[in-house]
Amino acid sequence: MQISEVYRRGKLILIDAMSRTVDGFWISSPPYLVLDVTASPEEVGAALAQALAGSRQGVPNPPVRNAPSPIQPLLELAGVKSWNTFVKGASLVLVEQEKRSVVFKPHRNRGARQGFEEFQPETPLTVAPGDTGALGRQLLAALDRADESVQA
Repeated sequence: MQISEVYRRGKLILIDAMSRTVDGFWISSPPYLVLDVTASPEEVGAALAQALAGSRQGVPNPPVRNAPSPIQPLLELAGVKSWNTFVKGASLVLVEQEKRSVVFKPHRNRGARQGFEEFQPETPLTVAPGDTGALGRQLLAALDRADESVQA
């Protein structure tokens, strides 16, 4: 399985890969990509495909002490210094690719303390990998669903 996180915050779409550590934890990992919200569905889909391709299994556990947060690159791309600031007004879609399907999972923004919580769309949004236009269109639709739950 390959996973990517996609955040929409203000005028930015921020995308990263998620990689599974040797101990089984999913962490934010390269590539870290940023697009303007005016990007075309094809551009969004191509960035998503790049992030999914960067998702790995069995990566080393990040250092616990004296190391930057795994989400530090996303904070920097967003131009903020903390998770508390980042989460304000952000929406999240988790994207999972397994074999020949890509599933989009919009999340409800519960604020900085509670984070994001998956909720089920009425109709699962699933597309075949490889069609960047379809990937982008479905991702943008899923972000719209997640936007409905954003806390300012």
